[in-house]
Amino acid sequence: MFMEVSDVSSIDNLMKYLLYELKVRNMGISKTLMIKLIFKIREVLGKDHELYSQLPYYWYFYGPFSQPIHDSFIFFHDKYEYSSFGQVILKNGCLNEFDNGDFISKYPEIDSITNGLLKNSQKFYKNIKKDIYKEYAPFDIMYPFKFKIFDIAHNSRSPEQFDNEEFIKNMFRCEAKLPCDSYYAQYNDVFSKFLTNLDFINEENNFCSCWNLLRDPIKDLWKTFAKGVRVEYKDDYYNYKEASWNRDYLGSLKELSITINETKNLVHLDKLPKTDYTPAESKMVNATIGGYLRG
Repeated sequence: MFMEVSDVSSIDNLMKYLLYELKVRNMGISKTLMIKLIFKIREVLGKDHELYSQLPYYWYFYGPFSQPIHDSFIFFHDKYEYSSFGQVILKNGCLNEFDNGDFISKYPEIDSITNGLLKNSQKFYKNIKKDIYKEYAPFDIMYPFKFKIFDIAHNSRSPEQFDNEEFIKNMFRCEAKLPCDSYYAQYNDVFSKFLTNLDFINEENNFCSCWNLLRDPIKDLWKTFAKGVRVEYKDDYYNYKEASWNRDYLGSLKELSITINETKNLVHLDKLPKTDYTPAESKMVNATIGGYLRG
């Protein structure tokens, strides 16, 4: 069970071991990547391993996150040297202090897993975030939504930086992967309404001119969805937060609905469809007006 992590020594010992292994490989690491690395190690160890319950995670904006692991990484801050890329590496004088032989003697399987993950540093830095989404995300929609929709909206100030038609196709593909869970029914309706407006904007050849007005609604679609996922896909350690996280999701959903409704102002009035679609009607409209996008 994940009701508490009363002894942080396991987390700190694992953190020290990994910081040592990264140092001897001359590999820096960010807080975000360390959290992902430990998540991967945990998943390979499996739920039956005694350390699994000491490493509690939940899914959020940028994938799996763990507050105790975050805190452990911060705890050793005075032992780090910092690079201009936002990464850290152990100071030279700390190497012996972090040579945690007793811990890894108890769990030699962690050494084997870590060596496999870090043996190719370029592959590790480039792939670990995407690999985790592909292998472990709670819903199939999350990998394309995060990397083919959200990241583009977050990073691209100009529509010339990406393939516009492929982007819109990916949005329709994501709609087809929305969860059937009733918890997301209202969210799915909002998503479909946005696609209806987006399709008319594109039909009028205004996607490029409207891009910087569409970026925030698209990012908010991902963030609201991630808030819902956080409620359902968390370890028991975080159960005490469920009520407040659920309120946060519902509040975000209400704000998102207003934001998405405002995107109809980017469509010429004579092009607007009726506004009060049921979820089933919205999907039917999108299947008709957006069918060419799904090829």
